[in-house]
Amino acid sequence: MTSREDLDNLHRANDLIIKQAISALDGFWSKLDKNDVKAVRKAMADFVPKLVSSYGELAAGAAAQWYADHRPGKDDFTAELADPVTEDDVIRDTHEALRSLGTSPIENVQGNLAGAVQRQIAYMARATVARNIRRDPKHPRFARVPRGARTCAFCTMLASRGWVYWSKETAGLAHRFHRDCDCQIVPEWKRGEIHFDGYDPDEMYDAYCQARDELESTNESDVLRLMRKQHPERYSDGSSKTS
Repeated sequence: MTSREDLDNLHRANDLIIKQAISALDGFWSKLDKNDVKAVRKAMADFVPKLVSSYGELAAGAAAQWYADHRPGKDDFTAELADPVTEDDVIRDTHEALRSLGTSPIENVQGNLAGAVQRQIAYMARATVARNIRRDPKHPRFARVPRGARTCAFCTMLASRGWVYWSKETAGLAHRFHRDCDCQIVPEWKRGEIHFDGYDPDEMYDAYCQARDELESTNESDVLRLMRKQHPERYSDGSSKTS
């Protein structure tokens, strides 16, 4: 079965690729005259899609190799790379990251850009794993697994679904990722009870149900807000505030 060590290996490969991409981003960013906002936006709209395309393909390739290495059995199945993110999506993310250029500290804007690049490259790895789960004739189950001891309430809610079969209803779990999210889509080919170090979907679902039942509502934003309030120590975005 897929182990925490297996998943950590995929994370390390992604981390290295993203680190290299952000280093290239920082190098390009450092050469720009930040006082010329229009020119900066134009330059980044041209540069970032090429950056994401190059390093996103590397991330997808690493994920496809990882999938092939961990898939049990020998047959004719060949892991495929996900379709590249569209240039329009990357430019939209880039424009959003640059929205406060000229009004916010430069380091904040640079951090927003790094977050946008991280999200798009990490998406390519996740989407590649998701594509192969969907294609695999062995029909593996999958889970959305957070990384580290704490994650945000939003990711906890999605991860609480546990090990589910791929379907139209569950496909959204592979695409709802915010900037700096470190969750991964994890396949599992073994049937029966599945244990995964550091991942307890039942506990996560209990926390979600506690908030949902207290509110008597399934409104996602309201439930997440109450989850953060009920257990501020559990979530990376936990809060004791009422709103």
